[in-house]
Amino acid sequence: MKKLIATIILLLCAAQTAAAGNTLEFETCVLSFEIEPNDGEPRYNAIVEVTNTGDAAINLGWTPFSVTDADNKLVAIDESSAICAQPRIVYPGETGYYFAARMELPSGIDPEAVYHLVYDTDCITTADTAGIADYEVVNVSFPEGDYTEIIGEIVNGSDTGEVDVLCICYDANGEIVTIGGTLEEMTASHNTYFKIYNLAAWGKENITDYKMIARRRGE
Repeated sequence: MKKLIATIILLLCAAQTAAAGNTLEFETCVLSFEIEPNDGEPRYNAIVEVTNTGDAAINLGWTPFSVTDADNKLVAIDESSAICAQPRIVYPGETGYYFAARMELPSGIDPEAVYHLVYDTDCITTADTAGIADYEVVNVSFPEGDYTEIIGEIVNGSDTGEVDVLCICYDANGEIVTIGGTLEEMTASHNTYFKIYNLAAWGKENITDYKMIARRRGE
């Protein structure tokens, strides 16, 4: 069943830049922020992109999300693990993401009003790339017939450790619609199964393509 989206606020990427010499430099912007009325129990989906414009790898760390109204009055805060930061390690020239889906908002808000997503960047640091590796993802399938659930395998040899697994979903114009992700623990000499719940994809009918990323977080 297609979900009615009452308010979609897509902020232009008037990039926020932070720099410290030639080692830590990045740009961030809110890629998407949408509020769903959800029968009087509003929720939001959000994606923030972080582009590494420096010459060193960065660690995204983790940020809480908050929502403010047009007068910058605080409406909601969330500091839960439902907010993802993936892939955690981002090389120069690459983009990582903070994202969250189906986050609760107060029932009394006006879904037609303007709201803003607020996030931190103090958590972004230079990264040690020791042990970082990318992996092939195979046998990807979508059991629900849409992009709300993604399962598959990470091809692994002798590595162990935590690996970020993302499914980035695109529309026909190559624009990102949703991102879903999970964190898995790899076992040496065995492929690692994963399951991603991409709740922001529920009701979306404009997803036409996707990309999988699997990156080990390092030592």
